[in-house]
Order: sequence, then C-alpha cells, then structure tokens
Amino acid sequence: MTLKVYCVSLVLMTKECLKPALGIVFICFIIGNCSPATLEAAPFSLAAHAESRVVEGQSIGPIKLGQQLEAVSAILGKTDRGDASMGRLTFSWFVQPSEQGSRGNWLDVFFLRDEDGHRYFVKEIHTNLSRFKTADGISIGSSLDSITHYYPNIHFINPPSMDSSISVYDSVERGIAFEMDKDKKCSGIILHKPGVAVTQMDPFGSISPSGSE
Repeated sequence: MTLKVYCVSLVLMTKECLKPALGIVFICFIIGNCSPATLEAAPFSLAAHAESRVVEGQSIGPIKLGQQLEAVSAILGKTDRGDASMGRLTFSWFVQPSEQGSRGNWLDVFFLRDEDGHRYFVKEIHTNLSRFKTADGISIGSSLDSITHYYPNIHFINPPSMDSSISVYDSVERGIAFEMDKDKKCSGIILHKPGVAVTQMDPFGSISPSGSE
C-alpha cells in the first residue's frame, strides 16, 4: 500500500476536523507516491546551497529549526520517504542511496503542526552527511573524545533504538546530539531545541522530536 492510500485513510479518520484534513492532503501532494520503488529515486542536491555549517540549536546547512514545511520543500524538492501522524510529519531525502536499497546518505526533517492546524514547522533535523560541520569542525566521523572536548556537558541517553550498535550523546543545553557507532565515531547529527532532550524514535528507526510545544 502506497503512502497515498495511507494519507487518504488519515483524512477519513479526521473528517470531523477540516483543518487537519487539509494539512494531510497537502502532505500527500508533497510526498507523492512513496512506494518501495521511491528508494531508487534520483538523489536530491544541495549543490546550490553553499552553507554547510551546523549551528547548535539553530540550523543544519540551509534547513533551520522553526522553518515552515513549504520553505524546506522549496530547498530540498520532492521527498524520498515520508510518514504522517496526527500533528507530526517525518520526511527523508536520500543522497547516493546504496544498491542494496538502504538510505545511504540522508537528511531527515521532523515537523510539528501549529495550534491552528494550518502550518507545519521544523522541530528537529537529523543527518549523516559529512559535509555539515560545526564551527569547531565536528562532523560525521569525529571521535567521541573530540566531541566531548568541545561539548563537555554532553551526556549519554538511551532511547529505544532499533540498532543496538548506536549510542546517542546529547548536549541538551546547546541543542545538538550525536549518534556514535560501535567504534565511537559520529554516525549521525541531530539538531533540536536547546533545553529539550532527544528521547524518542521516529518510524524509520532514527531519533525523532521529543514532544511538542
């Protein structure tokens, strides 16, 4: 069953409330047909965006916390994968997906709907793209020792991970978390609101927004 069908079922579930339904119809328009074949779609390109800085608690490259869904879509184009639940969206863009059908390099953006149900805003950003670096040069592949040097208040959290080989270390106050592989090398960067710890899982097995505002 494609995501189009899934979205239609969500609309029927929320027919008593017009605003959520309109939001879901808009989601379907952006995602398109997200069947398994979507994994073979052409990768998105950030070539036009020179910004590659990770700013803790603010942005990863051109994508910013608090940014509207329409603005993100204008930058990144059609999504490769998406999931919708009541008031929450998860979109993924793949870069150089592997021949085995895995996501390869990717950028995930998590959205929450505002109170009036009209708009969705970026809540968290999650990526394994090595081009994105902090001002201190921390990026994918950085060691845990290097990360703790620049983030001395970082602490280990233990979300219900689908991959037991991944550990998550969160600098809650600065709004950035790092996924570490079994060799204690950074394999993912998660940007979130400062002061709000990352604790939950999204449908794809990565970290997702830990609550709403």
